[in-house]
Amino acid sequence: MEDEKFCQPGRQDIRMIDCDADHHTALAEIERLREADSTSPEGLYRDSLLMLVAQYEAKGKPGP
Repeated sequence: MEDEKFCQPGRQDIRMIDCDADHHTALAEIERLREADSTSPEGLYRDSLLMLVAQYEAKGKPGP
């Protein structure tokens, strides 16, 4: 089966991070998109992931 990304830019299926695996995947996506312009779809996606990661980590469940 082909690897799926956590979520693809431009799609509306961003979901809450509720486990360490999702947290790790989101961090990798943020790193991959770190150079994206904040007004581009990729930059908006990255910023959404940053908010979700911050919420997850605030719950006291930081990953690796």
